[in-house]
Amino acid sequence: MKKTTVFLIGLLTVLLTFSINCFAQGAELDFSAENKTISVSLDDENEFVNISVMPIEFYEKSKLSQEELESGCVILKTVKTEQGVLSDETQLQDGFPVGTYVLELSGKNVYKRIFVNSQNVVLEAVSSQFGDSENAQKLLKDNLAQLGFNSAVFNKYSGKITELLKYYDDVYDDFADSYLLAEGVTLAKEGEMTFKEMLSLYGGIASYDLENTFSALDEDTKKEFEIVAKKQEFKNKKFEEMFGDIKILASINANGKKAGEELLKFLEENDVDLDDYDDLSSYNKDIVLGEVTSSKYESVEDLIDSFTEITNEYSDSKGGSSGGGGGGGKSSGGSSFSAAPVTEEEQKQMFSDVKNHWAKADIEKMATEGIVGGFLDGTFKPEGKITRAEFAKIICKVLNLAETSGDKFIDVGEKAWFAPFVYAANEHGLINGVADNLFAPDENITREDATVILYRLLAKEGIAFDAKASFADSEFISDYARDAVAYLAADGIIKGSNGAFNPKNNLTRAEAVTLISRISAYIK
Repeated sequence: MKKTTVFLIGLLTVLLTFSINCFAQGAELDFSAENKTISVSLDDENEFVNISVMPIEFYEKSKLSQEELESGCVILKTVKTEQGVLSDETQLQDGFPVGTYVLELSGKNVYKRIFVNSQNVVLEAVSSQFGDSENAQKLLKDNLAQLGFNSAVFNKYSGKITELLKYYDDVYDDFADSYLLAEGVTLAKEGEMTFKEMLSLYGGIASYDLENTFSALDEDTKKEFEIVAKKQEFKNKKFEEMFGDIKILASINANGKKAGEELLKFLEENDVDLDDYDDLSSYNKDIVLGEVTSSKYESVEDLIDSFTEITNEYSDSKGGSSGGGGGGGKSSGGSSFSAAPVTEEEQKQMFSDVKNHWAKADIEKMATEGIVGGFLDGTFKPEGKITRAEFAKIICKVLNLAETSGDKFIDVGEKAWFAPFVYAANEHGLINGVADNLFAPDENITREDATVILYRLLAKEGIAFDAKASFADSEFISDYARDAVAYLAADGIIKGSNGAFNPKNNLTRAEAVTLISRISAYIK
């Protein structure tokens, strides 16, 4: 027998309806209130299946007395399956009193509560009049015991139950279902039971799989679920929709960036416009999800507003070709290459994916100095690519260049997070545009372009190089980059792979940090 808290014993009462909690694949359970018949269809590899039906107060006990077994309201039987399929009908006796019953099938852990009520006329009268006036509420209160509702619970929380019942009675077909759901939500919000217990005892009224879905959550998410659920009103959506809202909020609050994919699925299922997000680069998508999931939320409205706002910021930060204004972009940050100096212990914990990476020492050194940072999920993504705007920013940071405004590039909006760094680097002659009025901030920077920028930087610092080196693929290096590549290669600042420089390849985040680390020795 199953044991739960003493409070739950006899808590629920019997009504003209039924609810199901089904954990087994291929199980179909049905209850006919008119015929008082339970129908079971179940796929089961066992030859025999035990079926038990009893009042919930009996089910809570570890052992039933002989008197209880012979009370007329307990059914215990064994049914033989036919080729792995169980099909059975169980007739409740006329002596089955008003109450809450549990049906359990051994081997598949199928658990179902059925609510039986013989007072059809009274129930229909209450249902038809409810919401009209105080007379309907009085009629309900006067007939609670007769109907099978729990009078003690209603008397204690009548106002709160009634308020929820007014809403649920409009969205659910059965008045008894609506009442029980209002009762269960109220008890959970008032701390009389956990929402986990509420889902077990009442959740099947709204949707059969809610308890199973809750059980699959990790423990941290379950804890957050309880916290978030108590703060909800539960009267603006169906309960199963509220469950989905609470689940995503709890998941984000508990797991942060790890809940990113779940968030996108939730937004899509709830018809949130994702066009602007889909237009972002994969890098900016990662940043958006990181920023959105770094906060905690109490409502999905706040969550959706946050997602929309942050997406718009990064969407606008791309500037666009319609004019120089841009707008809405981040004025600080916008790139993981922007972090305050961190302690050695913090940066070791931050970058979980560089432990065995060839650039580990340089990455951790630059992070400690506040030149670069990682992502909110604790990674650095060393093999990720770096954009022209991001490279401009780290150059400004390593040189401590003052941020500058401008309107030269029509794709660098004045409010874009990278605008002050692009214009500062351009003003100092370090970075040019790809055309007279275009900078292409979101394009990945190539190895040869990064080398040219570093060469200009060192030249402005008064560093001169005499020796030149060549690579097997030097003929593929652009004319404007050949001297820069040759000089920096001779001094060991840039290196190739198997004799090749791969000038057109995009610079990785690890390579960028390594280059910055090497030139920092020349400018300090």
